Parts: sequence; C-alpha cells; structure tokens
Amino acid sequence: MVPTREELRAQLAEVLLACFSAGEIRRLLGHLPGGDQLAHRLPGPIASAADTSTAAVGALEALGYLERPDFWASFRRERPQRVAEIEAIRIRFVRQSDVEDGLAADGEVEPPSELVILLVSASPIKKARLRVDEEFAAIIENLRLRANLRIEQRPAVTFDRLSAALNDVRPNVLHISSHGESGSLYFQARRSGDDLQRVPQTALIKLLHALGSDLKLVVLNACDSLEIAEGIVARKPSQITWAIGMKDPIYDDDAIDYSVALYDSIAAGRAIGIAHQAALARLALNVEDDSLEPVPSEIPRLVPDDPIRAEKFLLVKRRHA
Repeated sequence: MVPTREELRAQLAEVLLACFSAGEIRRLLGHLPGGDQLAHRLPGPIASAADTSTAAVGALEALGYLERPDFWASFRRERPQRVAEIEAIRIRFVRQSDVEDGLAADGEVEPPSELVILLVSASPIKKARLRVDEEFAAIIENLRLRANLRIEQRPAVTFDRLSAALNDVRPNVLHISSHGESGSLYFQARRSGDDLQRVPQTALIKLLHALGSDLKLVVLNACDSLEIAEGIVARKPSQITWAIGMKDPIYDDDAIDYSVALYDSIAAGRAIGIAHQAALARLALNVEDDSLEPVPSEIPRLVPDDPIRAEKFLLVKRRHA
C-alpha cells in the first residue's frame, strides 16, 4: 500500500530528526535556493528539534521543494553515510506524487489513450531563416501512422497567436521551434514594420501556466533555451511535469533529428526519459571527430533531472495504427 502524503511527511520529519539537530536543520534549509523563504516558516531558535523538523517538512512541502532535486542532493551531501535511507524516503515521495498525478500505485503509468501535440514555429525576418517547415514535415511524416497522436501546427507564431492556440488546441505537448538566447525566445513581429517580437521567459512561463492546464511536456527547440525550460518546471505549483531545452546553440539538422526520434519513441509508448535518451543516441551519429563545436548529443536537456521518475513516466498509451 502506498502511504498517504501525511504519513510520508511524518516519516521524513523522523529522518531529519535522526540526522540533524534543530540548528543543523536550519542551516540545511538556509543553504537551499530561496532558503530565506523556508527559514521564515520555521519556529523560533528555542524550539525543539522535533518541532523544527516537523515545521521544516511542512515548509518544504508548501514551497514545492520535495519535488525538486536540490533539496535531496543537499540532504545526501550532508549525511553521506545515510544515503540509502534518504533515497528510500525520496523514492516514496516520488511514487506518492505519481499516484496523485494519475500514475498507478505500483509505479506503472496510466497515460491517456491520445496525445495532443501542438507544433508552433517562428522564424522572424531579422534572424537567420530556420528550417521549421522541414522539421515539422519530418515529424508529421514519421508519426502519420500513429493512431494515438493528434498533431496540430501553427506557423509564424506571435505571443498572441500562441495564446490563442493554447486556448483552441489544449495540447498535452507544446513544441516551439524558434530562435532563442538565454532568457528569451524570438517570435514573429506583432506589428507591420517590426522585425521580430522578443518574448522574455517570464512572460512565456506565465502564459504556459495560465493556459497550459493540460500540458505535460514543453519542448523548446531553440538555441540556449535551457534556462527557460528550467524555469517552466521550477514554478510551483506546476502541472507541467517536464521540459526540454537546449544548453547551447543547435544546428537545424540536429534539431530535426532529435525531434523526430523523440516523438517516435514517445508515440511507441516509451517513457519520457527513455525517449529522450534514444533521441540523444540519434544525435551521437552527427559527431565529427575534428569538430570544435559542442557535441550535439550534449545539447538537449530534459528537466527536472529526475532519472528515476523519467524512466517510468509515459505520456501516451501505445496503440497500433
């Protein structure tokens, strides 16, 4: 039987109490990103270690840290002799979250029978032309016999057109092909005479969380988009479980090869982590021994970095054509 969330919180509080004093718990939380917010939720310095550990778990839960890898990594780093115990409680939290997200209690995924993929693209005049038509044609051609997919396409997207598409299509997967740089994507010009529309990550993330109630995966096929992908899944609470971004600039050919391989494996009923690894394996073919460029298979990154969950998280049931 899978324990309740309340039971898991009590177990974690016991583990913290066994590992740390009250002061050590404060320091552990204080060193996390955004640790000031956590510290404000703890009782005063004269509180007992038991009360501090219980309050710490409540704060971690309320602010979404129990689904983030940084808390568990800090915990393991501080008490390496208890890694097995820490990992056991972390996995129990993952499994309990899976049940809440619609995954079976035994760890097997209960995905939908049809996956809706929205492909949007932008290649503004001021930027080098992207081969988005070829990319989307390759994706659609490769998946045309997959009866468990519905693919919608929107070209020349602006921020407002993306908003409208999210309202109209209500996708499970959003795939954006555009130019990008750290913290921004570039869409089509909104007004006549403009060269392009810069979309900062703050605006994009707010839009996706406002209108993406059915989203489970966002793929940013844009150069230097990893920071945006991380921001999408870091926002709490979040229904968007996974995002893929590019750590460095990526060539069109590599972007096309990665996308086709990724969606082919997803449609075949593979878990998101396995589909991502298969797509990276496809990119490994594109390496030139004497090239000084970044290795293609090291550019796309799946976030959050949670390989245990990624290797069992299915996006769609496999269904024969």
